[in-house]
Amino acid sequence: MRHSFVRTPLPRVLAVAMLLLHAACSDRSPTVQPQPEPQPQADAGISGVSSANAIVCARNAAGSAWCTRADAGGSFRITRAEALPVTGTSMGTGDLPVAGVFTVYTVDCPAGGKTVDRVGAQRNGGSWLDVRCTPDGCMAAPTGLLAWYRFDEAAGDTAADHANAAPASPLRLHGPTHTAGRVLGALDMSSPNAFAQGTADKNLGTGDFTISLWIRMAGGQYFTLLDKRDAHPIRGYHMVISGGEPLIQLANADGEHGGWYNYHSNMGSGMADGRWHHLAVTVERASTTGLRWYVDGLPAGEVADPTHRQGSLASSAPLRIGAHSWYSDGGWDGAVDELQIHDRALSAAEVLTLATRSYCR
Repeated sequence: MRHSFVRTPLPRVLAVAMLLLHAACSDRSPTVQPQPEPQPQADAGISGVSSANAIVCARNAAGSAWCTRADAGGSFRITRAEALPVTGTSMGTGDLPVAGVFTVYTVDCPAGGKTVDRVGAQRNGGSWLDVRCTPDGCMAAPTGLLAWYRFDEAAGDTAADHANAAPASPLRLHGPTHTAGRVLGALDMSSPNAFAQGTADKNLGTGDFTISLWIRMAGGQYFTLLDKRDAHPIRGYHMVISGGEPLIQLANADGEHGGWYNYHSNMGSGMADGRWHHLAVTVERASTTGLRWYVDGLPAGEVADPTHRQGSLASSAPLRIGAHSWYSDGGWDGAVDELQIHDRALSAAEVLTLATRSYCR
Protein backbone atom coordinates (compact mmCIF):
# COMPACT_ATOMS: atom_id res chain seq x y z
CA MET A 1 0.00 0.00 0.00
CA ARG A 2 1.34 3.34 -0.91
CA HIS A 3 0.87 6.36 1.36
CA SER A 4 0.61 9.86 0.08
CA PHE A 5 2.04 12.92 1.90
CA VAL A 6 1.10 16.57 1.55
CA ARG A 7 4.13 18.87 1.62
CA THR A 8 3.77 21.80 4.07
CA PRO A 9 5.71 24.87 3.10
CA LEU A 10 8.75 25.62 5.36
CA PRO A 11 7.60 29.10 6.52
CA ARG A 12 4.35 27.60 7.77
CA VAL A 13 6.25 24.94 9.74
CA LEU A 14 8.35 27.63 11.47
CA ALA A 15 5.27 29.65 12.34
CA VAL A 16 3.60 26.66 13.97
CA ALA A 17 6.75 25.90 15.96
CA MET A 18 6.88 29.46 17.28
CA LEU A 19 3.23 29.30 18.37
CA LEU A 20 3.84 26.05 20.26
CA LEU A 21 6.91 27.56 21.97
CA HIS A 22 4.93 30.63 23.02
CA ALA A 23 2.17 28.45 24.47
CA ALA A 24 4.66 26.42 26.47
CA CYS A 25 6.20 29.56 27.99
CA SER A 26 3.15 31.75 28.38
CA ASP A 27 2.88 31.03 32.11
CA ARG A 28 6.43 32.21 32.92
CA SER A 29 7.71 35.74 33.60
CA PRO A 30 10.42 36.95 31.27
CA THR A 31 13.92 36.57 32.71
CA VAL A 32 15.72 39.94 33.27
CA GLN A 33 19.48 39.74 33.26
CA PRO A 34 21.07 42.00 36.00
CA GLN A 35 23.12 44.83 34.59
CA PRO A 36 26.65 45.14 35.99
CA GLU A 37 27.20 48.23 38.16
CA PRO A 38 29.43 50.83 36.53
CA GLN A 39 32.96 50.44 37.73
CA PRO A 40 34.94 53.52 38.79
CA GLN A 41 37.74 54.54 36.53
CA ALA A 42 41.18 54.20 38.05
CA ASP A 43 42.19 57.66 36.88
CA ALA A 44 38.99 59.48 37.94
CA GLY A 45 40.68 60.86 41.04
CA ILE A 46 38.81 62.47 43.92
CA SER A 47 36.43 65.34 43.22
CA GLY A 48 34.27 67.63 45.28
CA VAL A 49 33.61 71.21 46.36
CA SER A 50 35.92 73.55 48.28
CA SER A 51 36.45 77.25 48.71
CA ALA A 52 37.02 79.13 45.46
CA ASN A 53 40.60 78.86 44.15
CA ALA A 54 41.68 76.94 47.27
CA ILE A 55 44.49 74.40 47.24
CA VAL A 56 43.00 70.98 48.02
CA CYS A 57 45.07 67.95 48.95
CA ALA A 58 44.52 64.21 49.43
CA ARG A 59 46.98 62.91 52.03
CA ASN A 60 47.55 59.20 52.65
CA ALA A 61 48.40 57.46 55.93
CA ALA A 62 52.12 57.77 55.18
CA GLY A 63 51.84 61.58 54.97
CA SER A 64 52.31 61.97 51.20
CA ALA A 65 49.86 64.39 49.56
CA TRP A 66 48.51 64.95 46.06
CA CYS A 67 47.26 68.50 45.62
CA THR A 68 45.38 70.62 43.09
CA ARG A 69 43.78 74.05 42.94
CA ALA A 70 40.00 74.45 42.85
CA ASP A 71 38.39 76.62 40.19
CA ALA A 72 36.57 79.91 40.78
CA GLY A 73 33.42 78.01 41.69
CA GLY A 74 35.19 75.79 44.22
CA SER A 75 35.07 72.58 42.16
CA PHE A 76 38.16 70.39 42.25
CA ARG A 77 39.37 67.02 40.99
CA ILE A 78 42.57 65.52 42.34
CA THR A 79 44.12 63.12 39.86
CA ARG A 80 47.86 63.64 40.25
CA ALA A 81 50.40 65.78 42.09
CA GLU A 82 50.70 69.35 40.88
CA ALA A 83 53.48 71.85 41.56
CA LEU A 84 51.76 74.06 44.15
CA PRO A 85 53.01 76.18 47.08
CA VAL A 86 52.21 73.67 49.83
CA THR A 87 54.53 73.52 52.84
CA GLY A 88 54.72 71.19 55.78
CA THR A 89 53.63 68.33 53.49
CA SER A 90 55.52 65.61 51.66
CA MET A 91 54.25 65.83 48.10
CA GLY A 92 53.36 62.61 46.33
CA THR A 93 54.50 61.96 42.77
CA GLY A 94 52.59 60.95 39.69
CA ASP A 95 48.98 59.80 39.63
CA LEU A 96 46.86 59.55 42.76
CA PRO A 97 46.97 55.89 43.93
CA VAL A 98 43.83 53.89 43.16
CA ALA A 99 43.83 52.29 46.62
CA GLY A 100 44.26 53.60 50.14
CA VAL A 101 42.60 55.80 52.73
CA PHE A 102 43.06 59.53 52.15
CA THR A 103 42.25 62.67 54.10
CA VAL A 104 40.98 65.30 51.66
CA TYR A 105 41.34 68.84 52.95
CA THR A 106 41.71 72.48 51.98
CA VAL A 107 45.12 73.87 52.94
CA ASP A 108 43.51 77.03 54.35
CA CYS A 109 41.41 75.05 56.84
CA PRO A 110 42.72 71.49 57.20
CA ALA A 111 40.43 70.86 60.19
CA GLY A 112 37.54 70.58 57.73
CA GLY A 113 39.01 67.52 55.99
CA LYS A 114 37.07 64.40 55.01
CA THR A 115 38.13 60.73 54.80
CA VAL A 116 37.96 58.82 51.50
CA ASP A 117 38.62 55.09 51.13
CA ARG A 118 39.79 54.62 47.56
CA VAL A 119 38.97 50.91 47.55
CA GLY A 120 35.46 51.49 48.92
CA ALA A 121 32.21 52.48 47.28
CA GLN A 122 33.17 56.16 47.28
CA ARG A 123 36.61 55.76 45.79
CA ASN A 124 36.00 58.47 43.20
CA GLY A 125 34.67 61.09 45.58
CA GLY A 126 32.07 63.38 44.08
CA SER A 127 30.07 66.47 44.95
CA TRP A 128 29.28 64.82 48.31
CA LEU A 129 32.87 65.61 49.33
CA ASP A 130 32.55 69.12 50.77
CA VAL A 131 35.77 70.52 52.18
CA ARG A 132 34.89 74.20 52.09
CA CYS A 133 36.08 76.39 54.94
CA THR A 134 33.41 76.45 57.62
CA PRO A 135 33.24 77.99 61.09
CA ASP A 136 34.31 74.61 62.48
CA GLY A 137 37.25 74.27 60.08
CA CYS A 138 38.76 77.74 60.04
CA MET A 139 38.51 81.08 61.77
CA ALA A 140 36.95 84.38 60.84
CA ALA A 141 39.35 87.33 60.66
CA PRO A 142 40.34 88.34 64.20
CA THR A 143 39.34 91.60 65.84
CA GLY A 144 41.81 94.34 66.66
CA LEU A 145 43.98 93.92 63.57
CA LEU A 146 46.33 96.81 62.99
CA ALA A 147 48.17 94.96 60.20
CA TRP A 148 47.99 91.57 58.49
CA TYR A 149 50.44 90.82 55.70
CA ARG A 150 49.77 87.36 54.26
CA PHE A 151 52.54 87.51 51.60
CA ASP A 152 50.49 85.27 49.31
CA GLU A 153 51.33 87.20 46.13
CA ALA A 154 52.94 85.03 43.47
CA ALA A 155 54.82 87.94 41.88
CA GLY A 156 55.20 91.70 41.93
CA ASP A 157 56.83 94.26 44.22
CA THR A 158 54.03 94.86 46.73
CA ALA A 159 52.47 92.90 49.59
CA ALA A 160 48.84 93.64 50.39
CA ASP A 161 47.51 94.44 53.84
CA HIS A 162 44.37 92.53 54.80
CA ALA A 163 41.13 94.46 54.37
CA ASN A 164 40.27 93.95 58.06
CA ALA A 165 43.36 95.87 59.14
CA ALA A 166 42.80 99.50 60.06
CA PRO A 167 44.17 101.37 58.28
CA ALA A 168 45.05 98.93 55.48
CA SER A 169 48.28 99.88 53.73
CA PRO A 170 50.54 97.76 51.47
CA LEU A 171 54.25 97.09 51.71
CA ARG A 172 56.69 97.85 48.93
CA LEU A 173 59.22 95.05 48.39
CA HIS A 174 62.90 95.89 48.02
CA GLY A 175 64.68 92.64 47.22
CA PRO A 176 62.61 89.86 48.87
CA THR A 177 61.44 87.09 46.57
CA HIS A 178 58.18 85.17 46.64
CA THR A 179 58.37 81.61 47.93
CA ALA A 180 56.21 78.84 49.37
CA GLY A 181 55.05 79.77 52.84
CA ARG A 182 53.60 78.22 55.94
CA VAL A 183 50.18 79.23 54.58
CA LEU A 184 50.27 79.61 50.77
CA GLY A 185 52.97 82.20 49.91
CA ALA A 186 55.74 83.90 51.91
CA LEU A 187 58.64 86.32 51.52
CA ASP A 188 62.14 84.90 51.17
CA MET A 189 64.50 87.37 52.86
CA SER A 190 67.80 85.76 51.89
CA SER A 191 68.68 88.23 49.10
CA PRO A 192 71.34 90.77 50.14
CA ASN A 193 69.79 93.86 51.81
CA ALA A 194 66.25 92.57 51.22
CA PHE A 195 63.44 94.34 53.07
CA ALA A 196 59.83 95.46 52.72
CA GLN A 197 58.63 98.94 53.65
CA GLY A 198 55.20 100.29 54.43
CA THR A 199 53.70 103.50 55.73
CA ALA A 200 53.86 105.30 59.07
CA ASP A 201 50.30 104.24 59.98
CA LYS A 202 51.11 101.17 62.06
CA ASN A 203 51.50 102.96 65.39
CA LEU A 204 50.99 101.26 68.74
CA GLY A 205 50.56 104.39 70.89
CA THR A 206 50.09 103.69 74.60
CA GLY A 207 47.88 100.61 74.32
CA ASP A 208 48.41 96.87 74.63
CA PHE A 209 49.46 94.94 71.53
CA THR A 210 50.49 91.60 70.00
CA ILE A 211 52.94 90.88 67.19
CA SER A 212 52.85 87.43 65.59
CA LEU A 213 54.38 85.85 62.49
CA TRP A 214 55.56 82.62 60.99
CA ILE A 215 59.33 82.54 60.59
CA ARG A 216 61.73 80.11 58.95
CA MET A 217 65.43 80.57 59.57
CA ALA A 218 68.31 78.25 58.83
CA GLY A 219 70.89 80.30 60.67
CA GLY A 220 71.97 83.81 61.59
CA GLN A 221 72.54 85.37 64.98
CA TYR A 222 71.51 88.99 64.45
CA PHE A 223 68.91 90.36 62.06
CA THR A 224 65.81 92.54 62.09
CA LEU A 225 62.33 91.07 61.88
CA LEU A 226 60.51 94.42 61.89
CA ASP A 227 61.29 98.02 62.86
CA LYS A 228 59.24 101.19 63.23
CA ARG A 229 61.27 103.80 65.15
CA ASP A 230 62.25 107.42 64.96
CA ALA A 231 65.93 108.00 65.66
CA HIS A 232 66.01 111.37 67.51
CA PRO A 233 64.72 110.71 70.09
CA ILE A 234 64.27 106.96 69.81
CA ARG A 235 60.57 106.17 69.75
CA GLY A 236 58.64 103.16 68.44
CA TYR A 237 59.10 99.39 68.44
CA HIS A 238 61.75 97.04 67.07
CA MET A 239 61.67 93.22 66.93
CA VAL A 240 64.85 91.31 66.10
CA ILE A 241 66.68 88.03 66.37
CA SER A 242 69.60 88.71 68.69
CA GLY A 243 72.07 85.99 69.52
CA GLY A 244 69.79 83.55 67.71
CA GLU A 245 66.72 84.30 69.85
CA PRO A 246 63.90 86.89 69.72
CA LEU A 247 64.09 90.31 71.33
CA ILE A 248 61.71 93.29 71.28
CA GLN A 249 62.60 96.91 71.99
CA LEU A 250 60.01 99.37 73.31
CA ALA A 251 61.06 103.02 72.94
CA ASN A 252 58.97 105.85 74.40
CA ALA A 253 61.66 108.56 74.23
CA ASP A 254 61.78 109.31 77.94
CA GLY A 255 62.85 107.81 81.26
CA GLU A 256 65.90 105.71 81.99
CA HIS A 257 68.11 103.83 79.52
CA GLY A 258 67.82 106.62 76.94
CA GLY A 259 64.09 106.17 76.61
CA TRP A 260 64.19 102.60 75.34
CA TYR A 261 64.60 99.07 76.68
CA ASN A 262 65.38 95.68 75.12
CA TYR A 263 63.29 92.75 76.35
CA HIS A 264 65.20 89.55 75.67
CA SER A 265 63.16 86.37 75.40
CA ASN A 266 65.98 84.19 76.79
CA MET A 267 64.44 81.18 75.08
CA GLY A 268 67.55 79.90 73.32
CA SER A 269 68.17 79.58 69.60
CA GLY A 270 66.19 76.42 68.89
CA MET A 271 64.14 78.10 66.15
CA ALA A 272 67.08 78.21 63.73
CA ASP A 273 66.43 74.74 62.32
CA GLY A 274 65.23 75.60 58.81
CA ARG A 275 61.60 74.80 59.69
CA TRP A 276 58.55 77.05 60.06
CA HIS A 277 57.80 78.25 63.61
CA HIS A 278 55.06 80.53 64.86
CA LEU A 279 56.48 83.37 66.98
CA ALA A 280 54.35 85.77 69.03
CA VAL A 281 54.85 88.38 71.73
CA THR A 282 51.96 89.86 73.72
CA VAL A 283 52.31 93.07 75.75
CA GLU A 284 49.99 94.35 78.46
CA ARG A 285 51.56 97.72 79.10
CA ALA A 286 50.32 98.23 82.71
CA SER A 287 51.01 94.70 83.99
CA THR A 288 54.24 93.75 85.76
CA THR A 289 53.99 90.35 84.08
CA GLY A 290 52.63 91.77 80.86
CA LEU A 291 55.28 90.82 78.28
CA ARG A 292 55.06 87.18 77.21
CA TRP A 293 56.63 85.14 74.41
CA TYR A 294 55.19 82.15 72.56
CA VAL A 295 56.68 79.68 70.08
CA ASP A 296 54.40 77.40 68.06
CA GLY A 297 51.48 78.47 70.24
CA LEU A 298 53.06 77.63 73.59
CA PRO A 299 54.64 79.90 76.25
CA ALA A 300 58.40 80.22 75.78
CA GLY A 301 61.21 82.18 77.35
CA GLU A 302 60.84 84.65 80.19
CA VAL A 303 57.90 86.76 81.32
CA ALA A 304 58.93 90.44 81.62
CA ASP A 305 57.72 93.68 83.20
CA PRO A 306 57.02 96.40 80.58
CA THR A 307 55.49 98.94 83.02
CA HIS A 308 58.45 101.34 82.89
CA ARG A 309 57.76 101.82 79.16
CA GLN A 310 54.14 103.01 79.29
CA GLY A 311 54.71 106.14 77.21
CA SER A 312 53.60 106.35 73.58
CA LEU A 313 55.34 104.15 71.02
CA ALA A 314 53.94 106.18 68.11
CA SER A 315 56.49 107.33 65.55
CA SER A 316 56.61 109.01 62.16
CA ALA A 317 58.85 106.26 60.74
CA PRO A 318 57.55 103.78 58.14
CA LEU A 319 57.17 100.14 59.10
CA ARG A 320 60.05 98.04 57.80
CA ILE A 321 60.09 94.26 57.55
CA GLY A 322 63.50 92.60 57.50
CA ALA A 323 65.64 95.72 57.95
CA HIS A 324 66.68 98.29 60.53
CA SER A 325 64.99 101.70 60.37
CA TRP A 326 68.24 103.67 60.11
CA TYR A 327 70.56 101.52 58.06
CA SER A 328 70.46 98.57 55.72
CA ASP A 329 70.89 95.27 57.52
CA GLY A 330 68.34 93.38 55.42
CA GLY A 331 68.90 89.89 54.14
CA TRP A 332 68.93 86.76 56.29
CA ASP A 333 68.79 83.07 55.62
CA GLY A 334 65.07 82.51 55.98
CA ALA A 335 61.51 83.61 55.23
CA VAL A 336 58.54 85.31 56.87
CA ASP A 337 54.81 84.64 56.54
CA GLU A 338 51.47 85.80 57.99
CA LEU A 339 52.72 88.86 59.90
CA GLN A 340 50.01 90.26 62.17
CA ILE A 341 50.00 93.26 64.52
CA HIS A 342 47.03 93.48 66.92
CA ASP A 343 46.09 96.53 68.96
CA ARG A 344 45.39 94.34 72.00
CA ALA A 345 47.18 91.61 73.97
CA LEU A 346 45.91 88.24 72.83
CA SER A 347 45.25 85.58 75.43
CA ALA A 348 47.32 82.39 75.59
CA ALA A 349 44.38 80.48 74.10
CA GLU A 350 44.14 82.93 71.18
CA VAL A 351 47.86 82.61 70.46
CA LEU A 352 47.56 78.83 70.45
CA THR A 353 44.69 79.13 68.00
CA LEU A 354 46.79 81.39 65.76
CA ALA A 355 49.48 78.75 65.59
CA THR A 356 47.26 75.72 65.07
CA ARG A 357 44.33 76.86 62.93
CA SER A 358 43.96 78.80 59.70
CA TYR A 359 41.86 81.82 58.83
CA CYS A 360 39.15 81.44 56.20
CA ARG A 361 40.28 83.03 52.95
